[in-house]
Amino acid sequence: MWALLLVALLRLAPASGAAPAGSRVFRAGVWQGAATSGDIAANLRRVHQAIKFAAAQSVELLCFPELFLQGYDCSSTTLRQRALQSDALELQAIGDLARTHGVSVCVPFAEVDPASGHLYNAATLFDCHGAACLHYRKVNLAGGWERGTFSPAPPGSLAVAEVTLSSGIRLTCGIAICMDLEFPEPARTLAMQGAELLLVPTALGVAPTIAALTTQVLPTRAMENNLFVLYANLEGDAAQVIGAANIDTFCGQSALLAPDGSALVRAGERTGGTLLSAEVELDSELRHRASGRSEYLHVLRERLDEGHYAAAYGPR
Repeated sequence: MWALLLVALLRLAPASGAAPAGSRVFRAGVWQGAATSGDIAANLRRVHQAIKFAAAQSVELLCFPELFLQGYDCSSTTLRQRALQSDALELQAIGDLARTHGVSVCVPFAEVDPASGHLYNAATLFDCHGAACLHYRKVNLAGGWERGTFSPAPPGSLAVAEVTLSSGIRLTCGIAICMDLEFPEPARTLAMQGAELLLVPTALGVAPTIAALTTQVLPTRAMENNLFVLYANLEGDAAQVIGAANIDTFCGQSALLAPDGSALVRAGERTGGTLLSAEVELDSELRHRASGRSEYLHVLRERLDEGHYAAAYGPR
C-alpha cells in the first residue's frame, strides 16, 4: 500500500537561536574515519570512543560507515571468517553502549545467517535503550567482488522503523547502504513507507564519478523524497585493492543532507577520523518550504495507477 503522505519531515541546521515552541529538536551525527581491516576488537574500540564523544557533544543519533566492524577492505575469506550473527555478543555490546550513553547508533557489519550460511552486507540500528529497532541487509550489491562475496537481501528488506532518542523524540528511519542510494527506487520505497531520515553507511572509493555521486545524486535523493540523509563514508587507504571500482582509497566526503538537497555539513576526503554533527529541528519552517516536493510521491502513485510507468514497473 503506497503511503500518501510522509509521516513527518526533519530539519537539520546549525544552532541558531531558540527552537519554536513544541518543536522536536536533537543533534544527529555521522562518523568518518578508517576501520582496521579484519580487526573487530579494534573497530569496536573506535565505536566505543566515537559513541562516548558523540554523547559528550549531545549527539542522539549516530551512523558509522559501511562494514565498519570488519572493514570493507577485507578479503572475501576474511569477511566470512570474521562475520557475525545478528545476535552476536559484539553487537549486544554496542546495544549496551547505546543504552549507557543515550546515543542511538547505526553500526554496519558483515553478517552470516546461521540457517543458510549466506553472508550479508548488513547494518543494525540500536535505539537509546539498546534495543535493535531496525536491521537491514543490502539489496544492491556493487560490482563483481560484492556480488561474489555477499548474498543480496530478499524482497521486502527495504523497511522503516520508529527509533526513540534519549530526549524522548521519536522519528521514522530507514537504512540504505552505499550503492542503494545510487538508484532512485530504494530511497523512494523508504520514503513512501514514511521515512523521515535515511541512514546511509558507505564505502565509496576515489573514482571519476565520485563528485557526481556525493554532490549531485545524494542531494537529489534527499530533495525528491523530502527527507534527510546521514551519509557516513570511510576514508584513507584501503588495506588491499578491492571492490567494484578496484578501490584503493576511500573518498570520505561524509555529509548530513537536508530535504532541500543542501549539505548542512560535509567532511573532506581525509580528516584523521571525525564526528560531523548538526542540530535537527523537526516540524520547522523547512518542512513548509520543502513540503511541495512531497507532491512527487502523490503524483508517482497516480501515474502508477494510470499505467504510465508500466514499461519500468510493470502493470498495476
